[in-house]
Amino acid sequence: ELKLNFTKASANSCIGGLAGSVTGTVRNCYTRINELSNQNNTNGNPVAGSLIGNKTSTIFSDCHYIEDTASGSGITITNCNRTEPTTGVTSQTNYAGLCDALNAVAQENDWSNWTEEIQENTTTVVSVYLFSYRNKTE
Repeated sequence: ELKLNFTKASANSCIGGLAGSVTGTVRNCYTRINELSNQNNTNGNPVAGSLIGNKTSTIFSDCHYIEDTASGSGITITNCNRTEPTTGVTSQTNYAGLCDALNAVAQENDWSNWTEEIQENTTTVVSVYLFSYRNKTE
């Protein structure tokens, strides 16, 4: 299970699968989490997101988040105010097609390719990973 937890977060705090807060562009990435929670909300509820909690002036492009691949039941949110971007992001319940989607952008930019990890004796994709950010040295 992949959990992100705060303890006594304030209403001004941020929590996210990729980052708590970002300003700018987020592109060609994915996260997978099962739970976002604030263990004690006496100081209020933080802003939470599968990718990023606080997204002031952030543009998302070719981003993905996977919610609970085991059951497809979604993400558990406790004492957080969930916020997800509405454009540039795809929500899915498993890794199917994720590698192809990420690599389409990587190849356009001459970036390293993402690789699938396949469950032994099956065709089920259980993970997608990246060894290096770029193919070229700059």
